Amino acid sequence: MKNNEQLTYKQAIQELENIVQDLERDNQDIDTLCQRLMRATELVDFCRNRLTEVSNKVKQTLEE
Repeated sequence: MKNNEQLTYKQAIQELENIVQDLERDNQDIDTLCQRLMRATELVDFCRNRLTEVSNKVKQTLEE
């Protein structure tokens, strides 16, 4: 698990996909499940923020 400061969008998406695959296998204990869901929430927030940031930069560039 990478620190979000060192994480790229592509890596975050890959980690989310891995979490989904693990959850689909349905072989996790409740403690692990809770940790994975919290990490997934962090990753979704990271991706959402990154997309917003890039979208704003693109809009700003196009307006110049």
